[in-house]
Amino acid sequence: MCEKDFDEQALEEEFNDAKKAYKSAREGQKNKIKEKFEDIKKSGNDSFGFLVKDVYDYDYADDNWFGINVKIGKDNDKDKEEKTYHIALQAYDKDQKSDNIHVLMDRLGVCEYDGSVPLSFDKITEMVNTNVDLPVYKYDLLFAAIEQTYKDDDKDFNDKRNNYIKVRREQQQFIAKTLEDLKNEGKSQFEVITPSKNENGYYNHTSGAGRPKYNNHKSIKEFNNSIWKWIEVVVRDKENSENIKDAFCISLQTFNNSGDAYVAFDKIGIYKYPSDMINAYNAAADGYKKQKLKTEDAINQTEPTEISLPIKKEGVKSIVEKLMSLMKGGQNEHIHNR
Repeated sequence: MCEKDFDEQALEEEFNDAKKAYKSAREGQKNKIKEKFEDIKKSGNDSFGFLVKDVYDYDYADDNWFGINVKIGKDNDKDKEEKTYHIALQAYDKDQKSDNIHVLMDRLGVCEYDGSVPLSFDKITEMVNTNVDLPVYKYDLLFAAIEQTYKDDDKDFNDKRNNYIKVRREQQQFIAKTLEDLKNEGKSQFEVITPSKNENGYYNHTSGAGRPKYNNHKSIKEFNNSIWKWIEVVVRDKENSENIKDAFCISLQTFNNSGDAYVAFDKIGIYKYPSDMINAYNAAADGYKKQKLKTEDAINQTEPTEISLPIKKEGVKSIVEKLMSLMKGGQNEHIHNR
């Protein structure tokens, strides 16, 4: 049993305050980037190698998803068509070993996007993962060095980010502990395997710390992806408890599968692992890790729920009900995507 006790009301209040502050800080960063491009547009200055034709928001603010679209072009150059680029305040990234797709919050990403149709996952998974993190001091975007210093709010932004990481970790631990309690009370058959516990009985926090990687032959620095959280649960085989019958990932952020493509943070998504991964796991302890993932399945077969953070015990019970429904065939098989 995890030794830590949780005060649901205090968790809820702390979570809401931290999320509001962090979301406001991210929106402020977006506005600074947007204002820089608006200044270029107003000046008509093409010294950066392009003219800014238009700048507009691309936000799903309720889900903490921010970005802008910038239309650029060149006067007197009829051979060069105008192009629109999406600048995201969160970059898609793919784990080099597992092919898991995740989002690096506060890492800037850029992709070409004409705005005529909803922004698709096919497009944003090709996003250039830049070496630029928030808060913005210097940034190099759209083939031009556009530098600006915003050091005054450095500590303020990072404090708000770190507090948001903290309350999401507490939500993850609360869900894991409640799932464990429900299983011990005979009200659930789902066993938590990730996050694991430390020697004091507390759940370790999963973070996905990131690795150095290469994007278009450009070295991409490490990134602390502590915001991305998930919980893995399994159902054991009654005849052989070493084997698992079903496995699920409970993600504390879910892919939106309708309209524009984005990730809804603090909304629960559930992924049912396919039978080939379970069979590989039963054959060898690390077998499922060797299964190659299909990116398009990871995104398209997401099972979003209406359950949002902050969560209370009744919400965790709703997650159990959803897991039971998926066990009974309520959705196509899902893959290991977090």
